Amino acid sequence: MPRKKNNSVRSYYKALVKNLIRTDGPISRIALNKLTGMRLASVTDVTKELLKEDFIKEIGFECSKRGRRKVLLDINRDAGRVATLDFNSNRILGLGADLKLGINYRSRRIIPNNSDKDKIIQIMKDILYEIIESPSVKIAPVLGIGVADPGIVDENAGISILATQMKGWENVPIKDIMESEFGCPTFLESDTRCRLIAEKHLGAGKMKNDILMVELSSGIGAGIMSEGRLFRGSRGSAGELGHMMILENGPYCNCGSRGCLEAIASSKAIIRKLQEAIKSGAASSLSKVCRGDISKIDINMISQATEDGDKLSLQIIEETGRFIGEAIANSINLLNPEIVILTGDLLAFGDYILNPIRGMVRRQALSYNTKDVGIVIAEVGEEAAAIGMAAVVLDEVFGIPELRHQREYRVR
Repeated sequence: MPRKKNNSVRSYYKALVKNLIRTDGPISRIALNKLTGMRLASVTDVTKELLKEDFIKEIGFECSKRGRRKVLLDINRDAGRVATLDFNSNRILGLGADLKLGINYRSRRIIPNNSDKDKIIQIMKDILYEIIESPSVKIAPVLGIGVADPGIVDENAGISILATQMKGWENVPIKDIMESEFGCPTFLESDTRCRLIAEKHLGAGKMKNDILMVELSSGIGAGIMSEGRLFRGSRGSAGELGHMMILENGPYCNCGSRGCLEAIASSKAIIRKLQEAIKSGAASSLSKVCRGDISKIDINMISQATEDGDKLSLQIIEETGRFIGEAIANSINLLNPEIVILTGDLLAFGDYILNPIRGMVRRQALSYNTKDVGIVIAEVGEEAAAIGMAAVVLDEVFGIPELRHQREYRVR
């Protein structure tokens, strides 16, 4: 029994050292000794094992004017690969990534209209096979699969609970489906949280620990980081900003309530409002653009119409910005973030939507809470959720299970 305990302790410290080299490398053995509290001899033994396994490599020396120069250790980015998906009601994006979040393969497919749940799952599988079998990914073992989900998720069970913008998408056991198909550990996370992680690693959130990220697309959601840790809530559904009630007795939302932000300010809501206004006789250049068939109106047409000065489009986008600004102001008062990062299709409207958002935040949020709080546009781009999901998979694969919900992305 004592031997088993010693093996368990050794495994714990090996995982700890491995993960620190992955997240904080390049790093010296002395620094690992200080961060872990392990004896230097133990650190040396563990790193010797990791070098033998080809998981890490020595990459040179630490710059120092005094004493013996310290050898620096870093992960071998080609010791493994991860495959990730990001999906919504329109498309599925897939990535293959190495252990330093370098992208090795990309795939993107449009979801055909009226695709049911089974069809979408099959497209997901096809993309994953494409990634895993690609030459740039096949050179290393695939350590995990990750799926960034547009709705409410149970990340522990790996179940997609509900995506309100996708018809019939409820209680989908993503983890079980993919693990059965590929025999590979599979993880699920909210796409907005994944975008937040990507921005924290690579974009607008780099030097921040308290972040509110707001996704503005066909669905609306938020990712929350508090003191460098993701905030999920007791059941993993924190951040459902799209279901904050903004307009009393407003239109019905797919969730069953009325006046939700998503029902009045998502891209689908904007299209619906323009169609209804034109149908009721309101003048708009979009009538000519779609040749009288208002069912053809899409968000790109509306974006161009605002640029061209179409009064109806400008009015609806300005109103949409105010609704979004009200929800963000409420969130700032509640969460007191350092920064608000905006992402999603609606940012194509530029200042036409950003100015009313920022104006409403200035009016509605407490001035003390908004002091020095920037409302900025995300920097990572369309692949952000898939990249952030790759970071989640690596944390799951190399992290320490006991510390799973204490993982930090803090500025050090």
